[in-house]
Amino acid sequence: MVPKPGGEGHSRLAHPVKGIRFSPYAFLDRKANVSFAPAALPAALRDARKRVWGTYDGSGAPIRLTFAEYYQHFVYDRDFATATEISYNEPVARGNTRDNAFEEYPNAIIVEYHMPGARPEREGMDWASLRLVFEQHQATWYLVHVIHDQWTI
Repeated sequence: MVPKPGGEGHSRLAHPVKGIRFSPYAFLDRKANVSFAPAALPAALRDARKRVWGTYDGSGAPIRLTFAEYYQHFVYDRDFATATEISYNEPVARGNTRDNAFEEYPNAIIVEYHMPGARPEREGMDWASLRLVFEQHQATWYLVHVIHDQWTI
């Protein structure tokens, strides 16, 4: 189940202690990734403050966006609820960015929603995946990280 845009759905799933971190690409970086506590998520989409979420692939320029802009570009840039491939703890797609999710979360469950490339001129390189990372806390599984992945340069 991929939560639709709107912080309320995410706040119910958010880890009560760790909150939810967001990564624009497969490599997770604790220093660069932005994190939200569960209580902050419902208001996040309305927050006009721009944050630095990491750097853009290719240019290295800072990804400076509001949460709503980030969500549109790096979380729900495709309708992942209709993903044609869904995997559990087994990556479907791999780009050339190192995926260190299981190093960061060795006891996690990672669900990947994958959308294959759709434009023939891109030869499949326009694929995208959304990975949801869950960790257990007091016998309940909670969302701790939302990872967007795509082909990178």
